[in-house]
Amino acid sequence: MLLRKLSARQLEAIEKRFRAGKVTDKDVEHLIFTVRAFLEEKPRRAEPTQPVKRSSESGTVPVAPAVGRGTATVQVFTDGACEGNPGPGGWGAIVRMNGTEKELSGGERHTTNNRMELSAAIEALKILPPSSRVVLTTDSQYVQKGITQWIKNWKRNGWINAAKEPVKNADLWRELDALCSEHSVEWRWVRGHAGHAENERCDALAREAISKARR
Repeated sequence: MLLRKLSARQLEAIEKRFRAGKVTDKDVEHLIFTVRAFLEEKPRRAEPTQPVKRSSESGTVPVAPAVGRGTATVQVFTDGACEGNPGPGGWGAIVRMNGTEKELSGGERHTTNNRMELSAAIEALKILPPSSRVVLTTDSQYVQKGITQWIKNWKRNGWINAAKEPVKNADLWRELDALCSEHSVEWRWVRGHAGHAENERCDALAREAISKARR
């Protein structure tokens, strides 16, 4: 049977048969087909955009560029730093989501630069709603290549690297891998200390965290 979308006149006729108790299986199938076609054709209502707001101790202030509430993608920027390697370290992150911007940071008294780079990405992803679509920008090729390329072989080989040695920072890699499985993450790399505004801000947050970690 060839199904077709019903016209207004045909719908009225089916309604009359329904009220008379004479509706047929064919009528029901055409109704279902018509409803499905309507739902597929119905355009989604665009939600109004709102300016991005940055959280700070003094309140919230608008910043650009704006990310509207109708935009599904979350923008994340991360960086890590360490004075001495190992030594006191810190990490910083910026999360732009639902029209707001949030800054995160943290540090440790004795750590490595790579662990701080990983921690920045982990802590940023932790605060996101489930199944978020994310673009995460980092200046660490260790993080970007590790999570998109190297980790496949590490997991296949039981967390042993190409040199037949245990993968360093495996605890953080496992945590990052688990978080990535909860979201759709696109990884982007930028050169550090090259004037990228968000990267420079994340670096400043990481440096401030180092100072606090020393206390």
